[in-house]
Amino acid sequence: MVAKGDNDFDTIFKLRGHQFLETMRCQFMSMAPRSYIDIQVVSLMCHVLNAKENERFEKLIYCVPPEILQRMFETHHHNWMDKKKKKPYEISTLKNHQEYLDYLDKEKLVSHRFLFAPVLYSEHWWMYVLDVSQREIFVLDSKNIVSPNDERTSLNKFSSNILDQMLKWAGAPSMFKKGSHSLLPRYINIPGQPNEFDCTVFVLKWMELIDPTILAGCCNDNTEYNIEQWTEGNARGIQEEDGDQDNLDQGKFIESKSNKGSTRYASDEAWCCSLKSIHSDINS
Repeated sequence: MVAKGDNDFDTIFKLRGHQFLETMRCQFMSMAPRSYIDIQVVSLMCHVLNAKENERFEKLIYCVPPEILQRMFETHHHNWMDKKKKKPYEISTLKNHQEYLDYLDKEKLVSHRFLFAPVLYSEHWWMYVLDVSQREIFVLDSKNIVSPNDERTSLNKFSSNILDQMLKWAGAPSMFKKGSHSLLPRYINIPGQPNEFDCTVFVLKWMELIDPTILAGCCNDNTEYNIEQWTEGNARGIQEEDGDQDNLDQGKFIESKSNKGSTRYASDEAWCCSLKSIHSDINS
């Protein structure tokens, strides 16, 4: 839906799926060049992709809305271990935590091999990729190919624990061995952002295009995970859509524009068109 008028707080998008979600004009306006994209836009993209009717999102990948990770990072970034209980802080320590959990799809959390978990912290977005079956977690970060500091290393470990809590809440067994509370994520060498603003654009396109099945191999030889590899899994049947080649071409176009310093211009129009198409499919 599109609201008439120019009030920044008008609702311009409503999504009815697993949970009802709406987005205001001011949140979509955050996609303008040289601005930081609002968390609600990323959350909306997670729900939209999870609702797509193709093998990639129906059977392989579940995109975790970013609110729980962000709130847990903000609340416990100083120390993620509860000293009194001698274990990590639980999601239940968040105010209104059940409201956040209600936006998760229990069935997909349990059944899908990969969890894509975008997160915003200290004005920067990156994404965790959890391979549940192999009990491995990877970091896709358009600014860093290694952890930039001790705080981030600690948050990375905490993220694996938070995702494990979500899995247990959904009815899955814990990923950790007895006495362990976390996994240490491994960074992927991936093309970086050309400015201070486009980290969210990279995260949005990774969720849509990236092939998570070869990430472990990228860690082993430390080679760059380039644009051509982002959609490599499509050729092996992970995603059964007519638009696979269009996605690959779109990725190459974004890489070209990224090298010239204009990633946002290259990506936003294609992303918005994709969003409109998906919204139309959901409402039909």
